[in-house]
Amino acid sequence: MSSGDRRSITYQAVLLYIALPLLFSIGGFLMRDLYAEVKTVRTEKLDRTEFYQAAVLMDKKMDLIIQLLRDHEANSDN
Repeated sequence: MSSGDRRSITYQAVLLYIALPLLFSIGGFLMRDLYAEVKTVRTEKLDRTEFYQAAVLMDKKMDLIIQLLRDHEANSDN
């Protein structure tokens, strides 16, 4: 048995038979997951009032954080 009789697998074969199907299956899984999330968002839309209430609460929290930072800076200067 010489070295020419040995079978070897080429990188093209690996790419064709292993890597591409793996990439397609991962891509399909991710697309299905994304589609499910989009469908969930469409079915469970936020009402406008809920959205604005959440935005107002976030704004109030940001104001409190800014005020706390200003108070901390004022206290650290003294």
